[in-house]
Amino acid sequence: MRIMDRKIGYVEVDEEPLHQEIFRNREFRVYRAVLKPGVATDYHRHSKNTVYAALQGGRITTEKMKGTPACPTVLSKSLSLSKRLKLIVQKIFQNSIEIENGFVFYMPSRDFPVIHRAVASVSNSRNMELLGIEILCSNSPVKGDKECSGKIEIETDEIRISRLVIKTENGLDGGDIYGKGVILVLSGTLEVRANGNSKSKNTGDIVEIDWPFSGGIENTGEQDAELLYISGK
Repeated sequence: MRIMDRKIGYVEVDEEPLHQEIFRNREFRVYRAVLKPGVATDYHRHSKNTVYAALQGGRITTEKMKGTPACPTVLSKSLSLSKRLKLIVQKIFQNSIEIENGFVFYMPSRDFPVIHRAVASVSNSRNMELLGIEILCSNSPVKGDKECSGKIEIETDEIRISRLVIKTENGLDGGDIYGKGVILVLSGTLEVRANGNSKSKNTGDIVEIDWPFSGGIENTGEQDAELLYISGK
């Protein structure tokens, strides 16, 4: 049961009611936050390094608790200079930003714990849907000796975050997977084969990747599938 400590005025992120855990293993914890137009989360604290991905974007404001320190934000390498400048201008002059579907960023909250709340704009036409992938343990990655076949979006001393696109009726096999981690389906419909089993995965689902990966991932939808692959280094 969640109990707000009124003396400090915030909860840990895993106790915030709009942040719902959907996956956890030794290395990663994944939660989903759905924000209706005009809805705000409680003030909550992030204290683990976290990757964020927008399944459904929109305009959002993050309000840091008064008197508490900020946390740096690392944007994806593929984000163009014009889009970076647009976000900066929006933040400075409008105190909110408009994020697109598939927007990805990283916050090193282990070294820079942050207490804030998120507020979805009343002007949003749809619910915003965000996923957070917390890095719980990255000191024992199991990986191969090859580089990822996708585009590296963010890379730190502990993780590599890559964006992969699977064309219709194409797929990935063990040769495309370079290490243990998780894959987030940003968009599309997939069939995942591993350990003699086959499962369908859709937008917002998580695929746990063990190493060596002897199965396959096939795009069974009618459009290209976009994936985010997070692995230890």
